[in-house]
Amino acid sequence: MNLQVAKHNLHQQNYSCLIIRDQEIVFTSKESGVRPLLLYIEQKPHIPPSLPLILADKVIGKAAALLAIFLNVKEIYTPLLSIPAKDILMKHQIQIEYDQLVPYIQNRTGTGPCPMETLVSSISDPKEAYEAITSFIATKSI
Repeated sequence: MNLQVAKHNLHQQNYSCLIIRDQEIVFTSKESGVRPLLLYIEQKPHIPPSLPLILADKVIGKAAALLAIFLNVKEIYTPLLSIPAKDILMKHQIQIEYDQLVPYIQNRTGTGPCPMETLVSSISDPKEAYEAITSFIATKSI
């Protein structure tokens, strides 16, 4: 399976996120934001980092991009990509296909940047981003 298969399945099945590993779809989600990637990280800690992943996700901002790098994703398709996400993905030599490039990912009300995009704006290390995102989410669910 390849990026085109991931792209097709993302649209046809109305997923928000899907991951392909070793030629098979190993994860799908219809949840929003970075939740699907965090769920995958929590559920799949035993996966060898040497196995590259293909990711299709409805929206890739910098937070999702850093989580993808943390997961060893090598190819990404997204309908919506932020410029900071594109920059960090290119820096890490990840192949990216997208439909629309925007300055930043907006929050759900469309009144400003997504909180995750803001949270990781000054972070470039994937592990540091993962820790910041999980800490942020833990404080919000109290």
